[in-house]
Amino acid sequence: MGVIRVLGRRFLTSRYFAWAVRGLRRLFGLSGVCHLVALAPGCLVGPMLRALGGRIDGTVNFTGPVRIVDARGDLSNLEIRGPAWLGTGIVFDLTDAISIGEGASIGWDVKMFTHFDTGNHNELGRWFPATTGPLRIGPHCFISSQSLLFPGICLGARTLVGSNSVVRESTPGDCVVVGVPARVVRRLEPRMAPCSE
Repeated sequence: MGVIRVLGRRFLTSRYFAWAVRGLRRLFGLSGVCHLVALAPGCLVGPMLRALGGRIDGTVNFTGPVRIVDARGDLSNLEIRGPAWLGTGIVFDLTDAISIGEGASIGWDVKMFTHFDTGNHNELGRWFPATTGPLRIGPHCFISSQSLLFPGICLGARTLVGSNSVVRESTPGDCVVVGVPARVVRRLEPRMAPCSE
């Protein structure tokens, strides 16, 4: 079993795997391969995203499939620095850039949006104009399950986002945000370095 695991890991990091994914892209297009990523087990997600142009560190752990929407050309708008842990069912809207810092932990079914558009076919566009903006998640952030992150926000380092929160505005670092809409409910004291004797 250990030999199969080692050989499998080598294949996933090899140029042959990237070549196979790019071949699938030529056959099915980028949206077709993104549908395959939505069905892939966690161990294949990182290598597939890297093969499609995403800047994903090798120490990023996916627990299951993720969804990619509105990707333009390739996945170069997606950057995840490791080590990081990402849950099942995360949605990445890649209309604009998404950057996730090292040490981040993101729960299942979190949705990260980089654009908002009601479409030009209805009257709502007059009151709610289309907006786009990059999404930045700082290092060592924890985003609980089923949260929504809106376009153009930046979560400061060591921010904890409560479950089912709707984050519409940027947050400072070292804080806890919860609610709909999310608001800062607690400031975290920076951890003091232990005394050396």
